[in-house]
Amino acid sequence: MFRPIAILLLVLSPLGAGAETLSATWTPHGDRAGEALRRAFEAQALRRGASVLQSGRNNQAALSQSGADNQGLIVQRGSGHSATLDQTGGGNAYAIIQLGRGARTQVAQTGGEAGVSVQYGW
Repeated sequence: MFRPIAILLLVLSPLGAGAETLSATWTPHGDRAGEALRRAFEAQALRRGASVLQSGRNNQAALSQSGADNQGLIVQRGSGHSATLDQTGGGNAYAIIQLGRGARTQVAQTGGEAGVSVQYGW
C-alpha cells in the first residue's frame, strides 16, 4: 500500500522543488519508427518544409534547414518561449511543441533523424 504512494512522491517531488518545465521527448530508433513519425507529419500536411506557429507574447523561434526532404514544426502557445530547430543533411523530421510560459528547446539534426519534444512551462 505504501509503495505506490512512495513512488508517486518521488516522481512528483521535482514539481514542488521549483521545477519550471515538464518535458517529454521521443526520438525513435530504427527505420520503421522514424518512418512512422514522418508519415504522421505528412498526414498533418507538413510534407516537406517548415512551419512555425506562435500565439502569445515574447516568443522566439528559429528554424533552419539545409538538405532535401526535411520536415520541421515549431508550435508555441503562451509567453516567453524560445525554440531552435537546426536541420542539416536530408530526411530529418522534428516537431517542437511548447505550451504555458518560459519553455526553452534547442534541437540539431544531421540527417535521417526524427523526433518530437513537448514541453509545458510555468
